[in-house]
Amino acid sequence: MNLLDKYIIEIGKKLPHKNRLDLQNEIRSTIEDMLEDRSRSARRPIDDQMIEEVLAEYGPPARVAAGYHTTHYVIGPQLYPF
Repeated sequence: MNLLDKYIIEIGKKLPHKNRLDLQNEIRSTIEDMLEDRSRSARRPIDDQMIEEVLAEYGPPARVAAGYHTTHYVIGPQLYPF
């Protein structure tokens, strides 16, 4: 299992169960496209360092997953956790 697989699994742990697999596939596809573009522009094959750079740019798994949650509050649990 490579770094990209671990990253996608971590995101999946925080995604809504209903659409988890579809969202994971969508995120993987986006990251793979980013890697291909980076590889072409750098004129070198995709390696672990390139994967780390792209994943760092894409963001932490928790923040990426949070973007897919649809619950919106006017005054949310961040302000009033009780």
